[in-house]
Amino acid sequence: REVDFHHENDSILLITYGHHQNDGKKVFLSQDLGNTWTNITANLGDMPILSAVFGPDNKIYLGAEIGVYVGDMNGGNWSLFNTGLPNMRVNDLEINWASNTLRAATWGRGLWERSLEGRANYPKMERIRISNPPSLSTPKESLPQWVEVEINYANNLDTVYLRCSVDTMSLDSIIPLELVSGNTWKSINPLPDGSENSLVYFQVFAIGNAGDTTYSYRFNYTVQAFEYCAAAGASNTTVDYIDEVVLANLQNNSGKDSYGDFTNLYANLQANQTYTMMVGMNYHFDQDTIYAWIDYDKDREFESHELILFGAIDANHDAFATFTLPASVGIDTTRMRVRSRYWNGGPDPCNTHTGEVEDYSIIITGSGIGIEEQGASNWTLFPNPVSSQLHLENSFSMKLEEIRIEDASGKILYQEGDLSQTELKLSVENYPQGLYFVHLKCDSSHEVLTFLKQ
Repeated sequence: REVDFHHENDSILLITYGHHQNDGKKVFLSQDLGNTWTNITANLGDMPILSAVFGPDNKIYLGAEIGVYVGDMNGGNWSLFNTGLPNMRVNDLEINWASNTLRAATWGRGLWERSLEGRANYPKMERIRISNPPSLSTPKESLPQWVEVEINYANNLDTVYLRCSVDTMSLDSIIPLELVSGNTWKSINPLPDGSENSLVYFQVFAIGNAGDTTYSYRFNYTVQAFEYCAAAGASNTTVDYIDEVVLANLQNNSGKDSYGDFTNLYANLQANQTYTMMVGMNYHFDQDTIYAWIDYDKDREFESHELILFGAIDANHDAFATFTLPASVGIDTTRMRVRSRYWNGGPDPCNTHTGEVEDYSIIITGSGIGIEEQGASNWTLFPNPVSSQLHLENSFSMKLEEIRIEDASGKILYQEGDLSQTELKLSVENYPQGLYFVHLKCDSSHEVLTFLKQ
């Protein structure tokens, strides 16, 4: 009826039977991967056993035709574990290790929960989360994943820490957690960064001052590529495609492309400023919609707080949106995605839908000074366009502290610090053709220049 493996040792497993006969053959335990078995049915009689789960402290919990039973893995009689539980069939049992609770799925009476035997006062981890919860596209490589844990405990916690590893379940690295507010603890360092398709494992431990230790599941996630999700217009798109995008200095006319990669074009925006954006359609049907996203936090995800909502498309086939760049965004380069959807389609930045998708680059400044003005007043970049060697010079003898070059997707191609130089020569001969962004830090200022590789 049920097979369950021990949470710490895969060589230990048990099997249960759901028949009514009083034959003393309801629960069997193996400690050698099933090569030999021990009958631990004891006093269960003719009760069908429908589910089972290994618990902490060598306990085993059984879900039966009527109620829940608990017993010791080393043998002995079973005890009814039914406080507060009606007499009913228990189809499935699961343990929430982080909160020290047993959960029961019943026949016709819903879900029930109670503390594990002897662990009612142990620390309870109510919530465990990482910076970017796992999905088909996250967490991404190179983005730090901090672990936060909410712990309820009547006494004082001696220590909270996690064990972690990459591509092995050894959990041989330790990261302490510190109390940051209320009952929330946060790792003092992020989890180790793996490359694309790496598996990251971690487990959280909370030790109370009474020596009562709670540990979570052994979590794991797959590291995803540091890239934006694919998006395009479906092949059934007809005349309702994007033919113009206007935002600040950006003005681009395009044809029917399904997906248009215009990341070599950029809009120059300032933090805490309000802009009106226009997207023109070649034609539209009454319920067609327009959306846009700006990836403010550069995590390669177009999230709901980065969505720009447009009004209805007008008689000229144009849609307008007014939005304010957050004051908190720093000087940086990032990506904007524009999407048209057929017949009231919702704001999905990924996947293939009837309509069209276009991507652009965005340069964000925080000082109110335009990019061209910064380049003219402090740094000179030449030649531009460039084919092999790029020159950077400062006319005010300001020493360069850090330089970073990114392509139109935001990928860092070159980065160096502690330069203390007023001029620099860089080889870009092997860079593909396209638009690039140069981030310069010196004397507490941050400037962004652009160059075109030909």
